[in-house]
Amino acid sequence: MNILMVSPRFPPEGGGLEEYAKDVCNGLFKAGHKITVLCSTYGKKDITEEINGIKIIRQKSDFLISNTPIKITLLRNLNYILKSEKFDVVNAHMPVAYYSDMTALAAKANKIPFVVTYHSSSLIKGRIFVDLTAFAYKCVFQNITLNIADRIIAVSNYVKNVTLKQYKNKTDVVYPCRNFHKTDNSGGKGEYVSDLIFIGQLRKGHEWKGLKYLLKAVSVLKTDFPFITLEVVGGGNRLDYFKKYAVALGMKDNVIFKGKVLNDEIASFYKHSKIVAVPSYSAESFGMVCLEACYYKKPVVATKVGGIPEVITDGVNGYLVKPRDVRGLVDALKTLLVSDEKRKIMGERGNKLIKSKFDYGNFIKTTEEILLKTTKRSNSL
Repeated sequence: MNILMVSPRFPPEGGGLEEYAKDVCNGLFKAGHKITVLCSTYGKKDITEEINGIKIIRQKSDFLISNTPIKITLLRNLNYILKSEKFDVVNAHMPVAYYSDMTALAAKANKIPFVVTYHSSSLIKGRIFVDLTAFAYKCVFQNITLNIADRIIAVSNYVKNVTLKQYKNKTDVVYPCRNFHKTDNSGGKGEYVSDLIFIGQLRKGHEWKGLKYLLKAVSVLKTDFPFITLEVVGGGNRLDYFKKYAVALGMKDNVIFKGKVLNDEIASFYKHSKIVAVPSYSAESFGMVCLEACYYKKPVVATKVGGIPEVITDGVNGYLVKPRDVRGLVDALKTLLVSDEKRKIMGERGNKLIKSKFDYGNFIKTTEEILLKTTKRSNSL
């Protein structure tokens, strides 16, 4: 197939959604398909490049609405790209608005099969203006895009059965997977550097990741563990805010902010920590950090939201607490901090889960089959 993949951004820019898109592109390319990626960029100019055989068209945004990149000429650009090259199928990644919506319109106008991959469990982020805008978008533009889609890929059963319940009949679940054996093959080896680790973007639009509640929990734990350390991996426009917040809580020496790091460096942070914390309170469709923690044999303390319970089973490979529950985070983290044996057992269980349920080869094969079937179905109509 000749595939056009459309993503809000593409690595090294972006977060979990973009890493998923990159993994899909790399896997499909190695399976023999031609891949072109269209995305926005934080850069100051448009750029077209080739990385590992994949053509990437990065377009400078004219402006941002919240965290959504807007390119005024995007629809025109998409029509030009679709007309100039014979694509068999277009796959856009949602729910970040605009890019996926313009892609749906362009694919329909050019009569090209269109598949949506949907990554979020909720558009609600706990900010009034943003939430009202998100609700309006969902009721109008998102529904148009999802109705246009020939097929939808959901990243968890929660997304399929709750977020996209009205589109269940044309939705398939494909769990995100990582090609761990290519990126790192050393499992959980290494000396401890930190007790806890948090990995996520520290942008204003990502406060639902719940770092603020984790910092509160660590400040409570400091009473019993005065030398407790938390490493925060990730950058963004809220980095300085969280640094000041940690100082205000009296944890200047307990919280280490690493800022944005290269994807190739993240493995070392997992390996050198005891516990991985995922305190999200909204919109966590799956929780790729949970999956990565399992591979590195680390127990996870996470919240019971979205698709996280499809990766973390309470009391088996980690603990699940209520969102925004500081006391719950404190109790779960304390239980693991005092027991090397419990951490080891849960880490081993998580690693076994990777091998049995989240295989990268099956991830690519299933995605490939969905795209092929969509192409054949469309051509037969």
